[in-house]
Amino acid sequence: GLAHWQGYAFGRSSNILSGYRQGNFIQAQTGTDENRFQRGLAINLKKRNTEFGFFLSRLKIDANLVTDTLAKKSWISSFLLSGIHRSESEMLDKDAVTKTSFGGRLKMHFNKGSIGLNFIQTHFSSPIQKRKLPYNRYAIEGNEWRNASIDGGFTTKIGFLFGEFSIDKNTDYAMNVGLLKSIDPKLDLSIIYRNMAAQYRALESNCISRNSEAGNETGLLFSFNLHPQPKHSIEGFADIYQNHWPTFTSDRNEIGSLYSLQYNWKPNKKTEFYTRFQIE
Repeated sequence: GLAHWQGYAFGRSSNILSGYRQGNFIQAQTGTDENRFQRGLAINLKKRNTEFGFFLSRLKIDANLVTDTLAKKSWISSFLLSGIHRSESEMLDKDAVTKTSFGGRLKMHFNKGSIGLNFIQTHFSSPIQKRKLPYNRYAIEGNEWRNASIDGGFTTKIGFLFGEFSIDKNTDYAMNVGLLKSIDPKLDLSIIYRNMAAQYRALESNCISRNSEAGNETGLLFSFNLHPQPKHSIEGFADIYQNHWPTFTSDRNEIGSLYSLQYNWKPNKKTEFYTRFQIE
C-alpha cells in the first residue's frame, strides 16, 4: 500500500486484517475511479517458491491542464476521478493526458512467510505542477515518478509480523510494521506503526493513514475484536498520529488521536444491530 495499491482496502478501523495489504498481482478493474487502473499487458509467472510479475500500461486519463499561451507550455494542475463529463470545461479535461506506467514484482515464498520486491514507474505526457501553497511544498512535480518497496509477512511465536519499506524518486522513505495476534479464540489484537517522511510521495498509494495518501505522518494504531458470545461482540481501535508538515486541512504541524468503540448484537443470521462511540 505504500508504493502502489489499486484494489479495495479499509483505512483506520477495528478490522484487524485491514492493515495487511494483500491481493493478486493481476485482477480485473471493478471500481468506478476514472484514473486508478491500468490498461495494457501483464504477466505473472510462478515456479516453486519464486513468483515474478511484470506489467506495461498506457491510457488516456482526465486531468485539468493549465496553459501558458505566451510560453506555449501546459501542465497538470489536478487529476479528475469522477468520470463525469457534463460541462464544456469537463469535456476539455476528458482524456487530456496520456499516462504510461510499467513495473513489476519479485516475490519469494517460505514455509512461514514471504518477501517481495516491488517497483513502478509512471510517465505523463504533460508535467505535474501544483499551486504554490504550503501543503503542496512536497507535492509530485514533473513528467515522471517512481517508487520501489520491499514487503514481507511471517508467522512467528509472538504472532503474524508484517511490514513494508518504500522509497520514492527522491529517495524519501515511508515504512509501516504491524503485528496480528490471537490472544484467545475470543480475542484478536493488532498493532501497526507507521513512519512516513513529509517529503515521501506515491501516485496511487493506499495505506493505514489519516491522510488520503502515504506520506507526512507518523502514527500508532491499536485494534481489537472481542467475541464473548456468538451473538455479542465488542470491537474498537485507538490511533495516535502526527503530521510533520501542514496539510490541506491544517495550517501547521498536527498531533491528534482517534478512538472508536462498537458493540454488535446479532440475534439471528438475518439481523444485526450495532452502536458505536467515536471521537477525534
